[in-house]
Amino acid sequence: MDPFGNAVDDNGDSFDRRGRKVDPSQYVRDASGAAVVDPARDAQYTRELGEEITKAYVRDTVIMSTHVVAAAAFARLRKASPRPDLFTVLRQRDTLTIPRDELAADVRYIKEQLLEMEKRGEVVLGEFVRAASGGDLIERALRAFDGYHETPVLVSRREGIAVHDPELLFYYQNRLAPHGLAWDVLPGGGSAKPTAANAAAPALGGSR
Repeated sequence: MDPFGNAVDDNGDSFDRRGRKVDPSQYVRDASGAAVVDPARDAQYTRELGEEITKAYVRDTVIMSTHVVAAAAFARLRKASPRPDLFTVLRQRDTLTIPRDELAADVRYIKEQLLEMEKRGEVVLGEFVRAASGGDLIERALRAFDGYHETPVLVSRREGIAVHDPELLFYYQNRLAPHGLAWDVLPGGGSAKPTAANAAAPALGGSR
């Protein structure tokens, strides 16, 4: 995109929201054609550009296995927490172990929602996410977490997948929050929007 939030093609030409070719320099010229500084105008352009960048980030960043598995596991952790506020949830370290088959079902549910969103051009999925099963996504995410972090995020145990680091899990699940598939914590009070992940079947009850 150009500095005014217009789409730019491979030739560097700008196009407005109606698909019309535009000259970006016209945005900063006065009636006589001279480029001028206008703080109020430029502040508005900056706000509009910020909105377009935010939309592009939500739409174009590639969703990986870590995001999907974190969203499913954190939804379980939230439901199992003694209180629903964020700070209580983040203190639930090593208090929840999710049966592997149940977590895989949750992951598969979220993936199905993402596939539908991708068809509508609302999100981009990594190739592995697009093709893998719920269990395979869990295994890929576990390897990725172990490779990036000294502190385990999720731990594979005989009885299932244990939540070890809620804060890192929350960090990864945030990637799906703008899409309504993870906990979107609103400013002030720690309330949250209902999400598709939290509505997913009886599976998201969790076990300790």
